[in-house]
Amino acid sequence: DPNDKRGYLVWEWARICAELQPDAAIMEEVPDFRLPKYAHIRDEFFRRMNQLPYFHGRRQMNSLHYGGHQSRERDINIFTKHIYGMPMFPPTIPDEQVLRPRDFLDIDHFWPGFTSPVLHSGHFMCTLTSGAPVWVSKGKGGIKRKLNNDERLLCFDVEQGGYNLPEEAPQREIDLATGNAVSVAVAEVLARTIAEKNFGIKPDDDGFTNGNDTPPAPPSGSDTSNPQPMPETVSKMPPSDSNSSAPLLLPEE
Repeated sequence: DPNDKRGYLVWEWARICAELQPDAAIMEEVPDFRLPKYAHIRDEFFRRMNQLPYFHGRRQMNSLHYGGHQSRERDINIFTKHIYGMPMFPPTIPDEQVLRPRDFLDIDHFWPGFTSPVLHSGHFMCTLTSGAPVWVSKGKGGIKRKLNNDERLLCFDVEQGGYNLPEEAPQREIDLATGNAVSVAVAEVLARTIAEKNFGIKPDDDGFTNGNDTPPAPPSGSDTSNPQPMPETVSKMPPSDSNSSAPLLLPEE
């Protein structure tokens, strides 16, 4: 809804970037943010970001192609300071390595809802929302049930015990919160890629990083002495095959 006040929070995001001046900033958005009806919000957002010393890159990413447990398509906007060159994105994994519900859930079928058919566990898990999937089941004619909270968190790449939900939280609030969560797998691979490719730092075995005295050389084609302004609207971004995840292939069965 373009009149929903929550949509204007992206302006607050730009304000925080202006105040904190981070070396890099990542913003996840639904692809619909590029629709014309959001132009007044989007144009003002990029006007504000264009005043800051950042290069900008965007890619539409499906979490399945980055180790995620569900098909979650989102626009990822990365802003890196000019000294670090253009934002770098991680490579995708091939379809044959993509996770399916049979790999991590003890179910045989699930129904995403709406007009979707009932799917078996060899298909990709649908995008989790507060109401989807509507039900899952085990065995022929098995009892239909909702995913439990551990299963919902697992679909966002959080292993059991990795996060403790508040015991007093109503289930509806938990469903809403998890339905709007960010794929942990995508967040991790983005952070790792920016750290290694843009900042020139690599993880140690204990999870910390060793930094170089100087940042890596900017990627070819990025002129940090004469940076090009980022587009004021997403619609003006040049199309690029490298800006999208590869298409997902559904199993034949």
